[in-house]
Amino acid sequence: MYWLQRPPIARYVAAGLLLSFAAWVELRPIATVERPFASVDVSEGGVLDGNVVEWRDVAAGALPAIDPTGFAAVFIPAGTPLTSAVIAESVPRPPDGWWTMELALSAETKPGTDLQLVVIPGPGEDPVSPIPAIVIRPGTSETFGAGRPGLVAVPPDRATDAAIAASGGKLTVLAAG
Repeated sequence: MYWLQRPPIARYVAAGLLLSFAAWVELRPIATVERPFASVDVSEGGVLDGNVVEWRDVAAGALPAIDPTGFAAVFIPAGTPLTSAVIAESVPRPPDGWWTMELALSAETKPGTDLQLVVIPGPGEDPVSPIPAIVIRPGTSETFGAGRPGLVAVPPDRATDAAIAASGGKLTVLAAG
């Protein structure tokens, strides 16, 4: 008779241990560290100091450790974590006389990075020499072509060439490594 057999105590103990381990994994405390966040809206070029930075606890490994001093490379809304992509060591300014234009740039480019803007000639057009440029403000997206475009400075004698090529989709951006 089945109901007169010994109960499967070992299986009950194993199931209980498995459930206890699963509960411990789900309910254990998570290690946290303090990381900097913007406490107020910071305009592009604004100073990052103790007045606009607050420290919050986040899960360990969620954000890299950085020194949150410098200047805002882009507009930073309140509550945004401060990372190296939004902090510049100096106020980004174009060289005197240079023109600025917006282009799709990676958020990983830093202000002051040298660029070469390569104009892709159309059929029957002569090749044009690369246009030197400098990053003033990086883009706000992790990928090219999405999010807010970056701001670059180009020399005044080549600004028209760069604008025409960009409007026609014939411009490729090369960044110095």
